[in-house]
Amino acid sequence: NFTSYAGSEFTEREHRDLHALAVDVSQRGALVVLSNHDTPFTRNLYRDAAKLESLLVPRAISCNSRRGLAN
Repeated sequence: NFTSYAGSEFTEREHRDLHALAVDVSQRGALVVLSNHDTPFTRNLYRDAAKLESLLVPRAISCNSRRGLAN
């Protein structure tokens, strides 16, 4: 995963903690929407989500704003 611009990596443990929090608040009636990289790890982690959707989105991370779509 791309993490070069981040001060520190979002660890696997933090992903699992976020997932547990999302499940907890969802079970208490909250509507939860998360956005993340579409990877085998995140697909597996959120496999029981009510809806899981892959989107193509533009990324302009450098001065070159002509980059294509990424998921």
